[in-house]
Amino acid sequence: MNFSRGSQIRITISLSLILVVLSNAGCGANPAAEQALANSFNEESLSQLSSGGAALAKSAGEIVAEVAPEVSLQLEAQPTQAARAGTVQDGPPEQPAPSDIPPAAPQQPAQPAVSQPPVGIQVGFTAPDFTLSTLDGQSISLSSLRGKNVMLNYWTTWCIPCKEEMPVLDQIQRDYVGRNLVILAINGISQDSLEDVKKAVVDWQLTLPVILDEGNVVYEAYQALFLPTSFFIDEIGVIREIQLGSSSAQVLKSKIESLLAY
Repeated sequence: MNFSRGSQIRITISLSLILVVLSNAGCGANPAAEQALANSFNEESLSQLSSGGAALAKSAGEIVAEVAPEVSLQLEAQPTQAARAGTVQDGPPEQPAPSDIPPAAPQQPAQPAVSQPPVGIQVGFTAPDFTLSTLDGQSISLSSLRGKNVMLNYWTTWCIPCKEEMPVLDQIQRDYVGRNLVILAINGISQDSLEDVKKAVVDWQLTLPVILDEGNVVYEAYQALFLPTSFFIDEIGVIREIQLGSSSAQVLKSKIESLLAY
């Protein structure tokens, strides 16, 4: 079967496409493969192609058979695009250089300078000491009562809740005889009068010791701004509870029992 000149040109162009396809596959870096393919399309090959379709098929098959091994070898030899771009690493990632600046040492929490509870009027603090005189002139200090549980009650005669609570306290004092408890009725004499205090003791038939707060010693040290106010102090002189205002006998006894349990 004979081909016209136009047919030969189309065959030449078609076979040239094979070269283009192989070149895009990555064989462009192998000149020997390109030359072998180009030599297959000389004038002699075109003359053979004109003898018929069978010769064309045979020539194309031989060309592919001849060039394919070189193309395969070239593809294996070429690095991948990712490797050329540096995105593929053969070894472990490089570790950053250690900093030359040493880490700062952690700060230690500040330790309390004083191990003993400070003097104050808060629960858990040591009760401030004082030395005052009783209504009958006897001197008494809080420190002299160490080893005993103490209830301090700050009051005045003009305070109505104080009037209601004072007889209750006196009865509790009698109920707890022998229970290692001392109740001190500390009168704010600077806000009161000595005559009114003496009269109240008689009228209420008080047996508990009444102490006069001369110079506002207890008032200032304990900040007794509320009347009445009671402080429950244990055997070692620590304030365990503070009661603002008056209370019933049942509530007061409950607080005293808690004090005696320390």
